[in-house]
Amino acid sequence: NAGALGTTAANTTVNPGAALEIAGSGMTIAEPIVLYGWGYNHVPTGVLRMIDAQPGTAETNTLTGQINLNAYTPLIPGVNPYVPTTGQAMGNVIAVDGAEDTLRLGTGTGAIVTGGTNLSKVGLGTLELGGTASNNYGGTTYVNAGTLRLNKTAAINAFAGGLVIGDNDGGPAADQVIYAAANQIVDGQNVTVVRSGRLDAAGMADTINALSIVDGSFVTNGAGNYQSNGGLTMAGGSLVTSGGATFVLNTNMTYNSGAQALISGKLSLNNGDRTFTVNDGPQMLDLRVDADITGGGTSGRFTKQGAGAVLLAGDNKNLTGSSEVQTVSVPATVTTFTLTFHGSTTGNI
Repeated sequence: NAGALGTTAANTTVNPGAALEIAGSGMTIAEPIVLYGWGYNHVPTGVLRMIDAQPGTAETNTLTGQINLNAYTPLIPGVNPYVPTTGQAMGNVIAVDGAEDTLRLGTGTGAIVTGGTNLSKVGLGTLELGGTASNNYGGTTYVNAGTLRLNKTAAINAFAGGLVIGDNDGGPAADQVIYAAANQIVDGQNVTVVRSGRLDAAGMADTINALSIVDGSFVTNGAGNYQSNGGLTMAGGSLVTSGGATFVLNTNMTYNSGAQALISGKLSLNNGDRTFTVNDGPQMLDLRVDADITGGGTSGRFTKQGAGAVLLAGDNKNLTGSSEVQTVSVPATVTTFTLTFHGSTTGNI
């Protein structure tokens, strides 16, 4: 029952080792909720958890009261086997169990998520951050399973901290973030996508600081451009734009040793001088750029550095920087190689 927690004049607090579970569908719950911990018996199954009451049926519930996240010091390793000895600090865990189910935090100005700790999303279902007011919790948001949908009003922040998508458990895109509106992430925050993760911008425009892809994937299909002010780092994985969208690189790109990385679609250098540092990985080809590269203005150009191998397979005739630089590093052991260009080429080889 939506009113089961009583009057909304006071909070409901969920202490460490406890859990608040929501069962059913179609409820709008206005209760302010204060969260501590991971879940029942200190297991990370969700201190706030929407259970799958009707498996196979799409269920949706909405919370409109303020959600307050609070720091949690877990039991020590060996006592609680779920305590990570390295890696992320999970903070407060919110779960949506059913793959077809959705838990919405916020409509209108309600359900502001606040606090100073991290938020971890688990469960196969969808957690949606919505509403018309910014969430201001300052910790990192981790998506360890299922889907996080960013559906704040355009240009309203879904969270104030960074974003990490994937926990390296599960297949490709087992853990994903999907945009439902533009400009959801603070411009100065970093986004990391690991092997089981996918960031789907869904054609929405946004600007972030640095994007790091470690065997994960970034996709967008639509008209909105996605911009990185702090650079792009890849170790395997893929970045694919389609439907007119362009990935705009406002500083440099680095490939670290790992599986082959792919950039496809459209890539803009935004009228800047960019350095692509490609380190040598275990395979013959380290970075494949199928994307059509544009300078984004009269001065757009790039310099390739590092001992790794790059394939430029796109149509780059619009890379029109007046002092264009394309530097190719060739290992000393290589005596013969081929360079293929679209159009005319000037300079020394």
